[in-house]
Amino acid sequence: MGKLVIGIDIGHASIKVAAVQLGTKSHRIVGFNEVSVNPRSLGRDGLADPGDAVRALKQALAEAKPKRIVGKLAYISVAESTVFRKVLDISKEVAQEDLSEVVRNEAASYLPDTLENLQLDYQILPSGDKDSYQVLVVAVEKANIDQYLAVLKGAKLQPMAIEPKPSSVARAVIPVSEGSPVVLVDIGSEQSSISVYADHLVWVTGTITAGGNIIKNPETGVIDEATRPEKAAKLAGMLADEIDHVAKYYVNRARKGAKQPVAVYLTGGGSNIEELKPLLEKTGDWKVRFGEPVIALPEGCDRRYLGALGSALYSTFDQL
Repeated sequence: MGKLVIGIDIGHASIKVAAVQLGTKSHRIVGFNEVSVNPRSLGRDGLADPGDAVRALKQALAEAKPKRIVGKLAYISVAESTVFRKVLDISKEVAQEDLSEVVRNEAASYLPDTLENLQLDYQILPSGDKDSYQVLVVAVEKANIDQYLAVLKGAKLQPMAIEPKPSSVARAVIPVSEGSPVVLVDIGSEQSSISVYADHLVWVTGTITAGGNIIKNPETGVIDEATRPEKAAKLAGMLADEIDHVAKYYVNRARKGAKQPVAVYLTGGGSNIEELKPLLEKTGDWKVRFGEPVIALPEGCDRRYLGALGSALYSTFDQL
């Protein structure tokens, strides 16, 4: 029997967990759960209430279905709104031993904070350019990372990796055999991220401040059937605009010689709004499909858990 790993998705309205038993030939979800956190507890500056996050994570593990999760190895996916991502062009005249310093200095002019306050990672991207490297830079506030680590410590878990949620979701739904660029749309409760994924990498991501809760009455939290069609159409329009923007940015600026994305994958709890798929199909020239997980989901586990599932699969292969 392989090791047990726990994927954790810290979102704006809830914390989701998925425990996966890793095997040599296949992997199996052995526990999952979702627990609400204080409204708007996650912002660009990190967790507004880390204590509540610890409470929710402990509860999610203890009350997981079909049985409590007792593992220790934890992988976290965090909202893209808390992450900085940029593709840089770096001359190939730069010596390999100097590349790290040059990337940091070049990225500094784009970053939202000083290098001292950020955890920065980078990866050289596949490119046919003979004169320059394309380098993907990803940065997160160190204070935010410290918060996430403190939450894991509070739940007595061992941190293994922290990554942006689009990378986790891509790992959970996009087959390794996928050879064409695709757009990954992760619809959360309050925010949605739209990313272009190609060659096993997330190249560019945008966000909109709207998600599945748009169809609910803000006072009662219950779906308002009278305004649902109008609100679903509004969300579809916002998503379509950002899909178009992100796809154009990928083709025209982020990646040299890039091909146009051919399909849109819908994921996240908000993708369960049944009107969205046909609305998006009418809006653009994309093939729209639901993100189907690379491993079987047990009963009661749906697209809400793809971020947590992808995080749990981090050690099977990793990507920025």
